[in-house]
Amino acid sequence: MDIVIENVCKFFPKKKAVDNLSCNIRQGYITGLLGQNGAGKSTLMQMIVGKIKPTKGNIIIGKYSQRTHTKLLSKKIGYLSEENPLYEGMYVREFLNFMGKIYGLQKKERQRRIDWLIDHCSLEEIICQTITTLSKGQRQRVGIAKALIHDPSVLVLDEPTTGLDSQQLQKIRTLFKNIAPQKTIIFSTHIMEEVRMLCQRVIFLQQGKIQKAAQENFLKDHTTVLYVRFAEGNVSALQLSKIPGVQRVAREENDWIFFSHHPHMASAIFHWACAQKLTLTMMYEKNVPVSMQRIKP
Repeated sequence: MDIVIENVCKFFPKKKAVDNLSCNIRQGYITGLLGQNGAGKSTLMQMIVGKIKPTKGNIIIGKYSQRTHTKLLSKKIGYLSEENPLYEGMYVREFLNFMGKIYGLQKKERQRRIDWLIDHCSLEEIICQTITTLSKGQRQRVGIAKALIHDPSVLVLDEPTTGLDSQQLQKIRTLFKNIAPQKTIIFSTHIMEEVRMLCQRVIFLQQGKIQKAAQENFLKDHTTVLYVRFAEGNVSALQLSKIPGVQRVAREENDWIFFSHHPHMASAIFHWACAQKLTLTMMYEKNVPVSMQRIKP
């Protein structure tokens, strides 16, 4: 579900938090919302999820207006707020089951989703603990699981990696990358490195306005690459380099990276994989620093 933000303003008694902001956020990408504290990131996200109403303007999600279809859209949106409120007295499994009920999931579907989230959000060791006993990083992973329990089409994440250690951070990044092609993901942070690691698109905010100059500089210093993963582990760089249009390919852990691909590169790789009877498990675009182009095949 694409998101269209049309001339949105949000005024508070002593502050203009968002100032006549317009942009499109496309499905299939992780869009980074970057800015210093007070730039308007959280306010914009709260308007997207329907928590607060714009003073002016409108937000269209898919074909629905957030002003008039807030209840319907709430079932299609997963939200992790900066505060990440959780029910302290509940066990983690009990809490996720409760949230699944709120979203109307049947028992078998709730169990299937909880099992999936235990694995992908690294909850194995804490699933039987009460939330009150959890650390900041553990709570953050439970909050991410809560946002994903109903398999939403839109995922809005306000500072989601706060408190995570390096191992947890890597797993959560992998999770976001893997689900991105099927969802619209908005990821807020004030850390440039997070944007570089995760986001294919970026919106810079300052005092409630989009800073186009900052976006242009970011794009100038970055290039779009195509990340591809195959189920089979015996695919070679030599094979991939023979796909029509491929100029250069490199390997990063389990992913193959195609640099400077032409507009139809994704289609070419997909058809090549089908002809070779290979299984594509992931394919997504990402903006990376220009210096990354120096990675050798």
